[in-house]
Amino acid sequence: MQDQDVVVDATQVLASRTKASTLRELNIVVAATYTAEPIEDFLNFWLDELGFLGRVEFAPYNQVIQQLLDPTSLACRNVGGINVVLYRGEDWTRFGRSDWDESAIRDGAEALAKALQAFARHSDIPTLVASLPPSPRVAADPLRAALLTEVEGRLRSAVISVDSFHWLAADDLACYPVEEAFDEVGDLVGHMPYSRPFTAALSTVIARRLHAIKFPPYKVIALDCDNTIWRGVVGEDGPRGITLGPGMKALQEFVVAKQAEGMLVTLVSKNAEADVLEALDLRSDFPLRREHLVSWRISWAPKSRALAELADELNLGLDSFIFLDDNPIECAEVRAALPQVLTLQAPADDNLVDFLRHTWAFDHLKVTEEDRNRTRMYRQNADRTRLESQAADIGEFLASLQLQIDVDKPSDDQWPRVAQLTQRTNQFNFTTIRR
Repeated sequence: MQDQDVVVDATQVLASRTKASTLRELNIVVAATYTAEPIEDFLNFWLDELGFLGRVEFAPYNQVIQQLLDPTSLACRNVGGINVVLYRGEDWTRFGRSDWDESAIRDGAEALAKALQAFARHSDIPTLVASLPPSPRVAADPLRAALLTEVEGRLRSAVISVDSFHWLAADDLACYPVEEAFDEVGDLVGHMPYSRPFTAALSTVIARRLHAIKFPPYKVIALDCDNTIWRGVVGEDGPRGITLGPGMKALQEFVVAKQAEGMLVTLVSKNAEADVLEALDLRSDFPLRREHLVSWRISWAPKSRALAELADELNLGLDSFIFLDDNPIECAEVRAALPQVLTLQAPADDNLVDFLRHTWAFDHLKVTEEDRNRTRMYRQNADRTRLESQAADIGEFLASLQLQIDVDKPSDDQWPRVAQLTQRTNQFNFTTIRR
């Protein structure tokens, strides 16, 4: 992976968010257990691509814990910004009496976990904690590698228990593989252990999480059918004649997983409705089933009209929709008529998996129980809307709902949802202060 390869992801970011008409200020403070300054140019690139005015600042060398505990530090004063903590477990033994000190590594991890928890008690500044890979020499030793995995688990537990903290680890970095991640000479001379391509990849992982933190999530996935979620034309080939390539199967599985996380799934297809629904009902090899859908528009009308109708039915803004279609003409029609919708052209089957992995618009930070039940709740709301249209007056409608309202303080398991509602500035929060 070359430096410029990470820019490929920029196309997905900029397709999902045009640069803000009014640039917002955002500063990034980086604290690391090694010399991290080589990441500065890459992070500045992403700040610009995401439409932020800001700067990247670095804590003094190997002063991570001090940054978290000192109220006058750059990290503690970075209100409105993002903090990034980069740690490599073996760095805690770098200046010991030997090249490997198990107790120093355990003590370092414990001290960092406690410092993070102390920081969280007096600050809600979003903080990304990245666990970075060990050197090849350490990774090749099973006992040393096992110790680093153990202390990583301790730190991960400390991080994921705090809403303002965000954990980045091997799974996140796996999206951006590089041939040579390590720089032995740089590590020896200046404690700069990572290669330039790896540093570019790391900055992209950080930027991707920053994008998820700072931009409102999309709520609806609207899918074309023929040659998008299956191969063939259902109206010509029939429900049993259409096929499912590996990429299309992965797409259906991906969409089902996103539905379980709280995204709403709809179909927007130029077809006979009976043919499409029959295919979903008959094909047991299809991961995507009718019960995963919140609604659909299957007709011969323009797809922009169908999307507008769905937005009206769901009472959601068009800017919360992702529309996926393989046909460039259909994509162009929707982009021209509804620029608020994020319209993405689905690639060929063999490129779908990579496409889904690198489309930042699908990223969601937190999943609450209400998110998991969102499709059911929206279906119930649609039922209420139909009931209202059939009622003689508003009094008859309200009586038919048999509403019962209980008012109480939030319980412990409800606080994540209460915090999430403060993000809904269009309905619940007119201060724009995020809680």
